[in-house]
Amino acid sequence: MKKIIYITAMMVMPCVAQAQTATDMFQQFRKGMMEGYSNFRKSVLDGYADYLDTVWKEYKAFKGEARDEKPKPVTPPDVKTTPALPPAEDKPVVTVPKEKPQPTTPVKPAVPTVPTVPQTPQEATFSFYGARLKAPRMECAAVEGLKPQAVAAAWRQYEGSGMKKVAETLKGNVRTLGLNDWFAYEMVRECVNEQCPTASAASRVALQHFLLANMGYDVRIADCGGAPCLLFAVRQKVYARSYLVIDGKKYYIYQDNGKEAPEGGSLYTCELPRDAEQGNAMDMLLKGNIGVSGGSSHHCTLEYDGMTVEADVDVRTMEMLRRYPQMDVPNYAMSVLDAKLRKGVLEQLKPHIAGLSETAAANKLLHFVQHAFAYATDGDQHGYEKAYFLEENFYYPKNDCEDRAIFYAYLVRNLLGLDVHLIQFPGHECTAVNFREEVSGSGYVYDGKTFTICDPTYIGASIGQCMPDYRGTTPKVELWY
Repeated sequence: MKKIIYITAMMVMPCVAQAQTATDMFQQFRKGMMEGYSNFRKSVLDGYADYLDTVWKEYKAFKGEARDEKPKPVTPPDVKTTPALPPAEDKPVVTVPKEKPQPTTPVKPAVPTVPTVPQTPQEATFSFYGARLKAPRMECAAVEGLKPQAVAAAWRQYEGSGMKKVAETLKGNVRTLGLNDWFAYEMVRECVNEQCPTASAASRVALQHFLLANMGYDVRIADCGGAPCLLFAVRQKVYARSYLVIDGKKYYIYQDNGKEAPEGGSLYTCELPRDAEQGNAMDMLLKGNIGVSGGSSHHCTLEYDGMTVEADVDVRTMEMLRRYPQMDVPNYAMSVLDAKLRKGVLEQLKPHIAGLSETAAANKLLHFVQHAFAYATDGDQHGYEKAYFLEENFYYPKNDCEDRAIFYAYLVRNLLGLDVHLIQFPGHECTAVNFREEVSGSGYVYDGKTFTICDPTYIGASIGQCMPDYRGTTPKVELWY
């Protein structure tokens, strides 16, 4: 036996040594690859001024798209006042692209960076949604008329003045505060605008462009009919925002004040090599608490049929989200802003469905969402289209169909463990659930599974009851996990 063990050990030892050698070789290869990537990215940025210094190419701007052209119901229908319809016998088969969204993982809340010591001559502070943040002191290069040569000269000036270190410091602030890419852009814009209050719009935008590009974003500067603009590549589709297409990629247009650029017309920007690493597209998802919270708290109580849910939201955070860019509904459902609030909601509702069958529990939750919220369209309440992140339902006095659908889908998924779809009808959003129990009513078949309509905006309706206006209409399935 000893001989067998000894021989086996001898046979294994060369394999171990070979594995270690392979591992070392892989690590060396990976290191070289990453160094090559970093050097390539750096070389593009180092040569950026040369691209800016060329004749800028003309592009056509496209009008921002509407998420849904059909208006929503002004008042939600009530099952008591709508004509009864027989249950649907057919279950249409619905298919959607197989590409599924990636779930969002909450990150640890961050503490806002607030200056507690006197600032040095090299430091300045600026306001960001009510918080005072630190940043290195910056000098804004003069850019007049947005001429390519002037923009290129400003870029070269920033390269020689240590402004890249400023970009690294701001990138560190983004990590510390837990900001996503959208709020990183807003932070850079506010920092530049406050430090360069008398500079021209072109000068400010040129500095914003330099900082954001060196923070790793795929962003370009453009002449938008004589006005300076930034062009952002974005991972998600953005609605109600003008855009242009460069090499098959959408770039959304933002003016110096972050507002919408004029519709239509021509824009001019420099050309970059197609195969160059141009930076990361902006990710609009929220992945955890925003670190500039700390303002006053807003308390909300939802009640119906003996069920009560209470929650507190940070007012400053809610105001940061008030004008958040419009996205597809699943992106709001995928995002996580306050994991503690969400957990509290589940804990308060869980005892009320304990011991119930899944269909009875789903009905109880459905009726709660239908009645606990007051209804208003976004146009009536806000004057513009605004879908809510789940936490925003506890801030505003009213909500509409997509907000209720997101809320109900979250409850069903996390309290009942069932597959639930967000689904879109023309002018309306609701949900559909794959029950393990046999259920009758309106629904559809997706990937061999039957999904039953559950509408949080059809007041008084139970699972399987579809609004009369949408009976016979095949919905668009929107996956969110």
